[in-house]
Amino acid sequence: MEISNVLCERKIIMRKNIDLSDEAVKVLSIQAIENGTNFKNYVEAKLEELAKTKFPLLSTNDAKTKQI
Repeated sequence: MEISNVLCERKIIMRKNIDLSDEAVKVLSIQAIENGTNFKNYVEAKLEELAKTKFPLLSTNDAKTKQI
């Protein structure tokens, strides 16, 4: 397997801390429960969805190899 293929297949994870108000955490927690998931997974999915709608030209593979 070529190195470029390996890089495209790797999932790049950047860990970041964000500050949210207590009210935002409560609302997001309720939404997560209503959607049958936990807070972390729900917020990650919503942020990914937001990023894809704001930057639709970046494909999945491009997003993995480029840093914004």
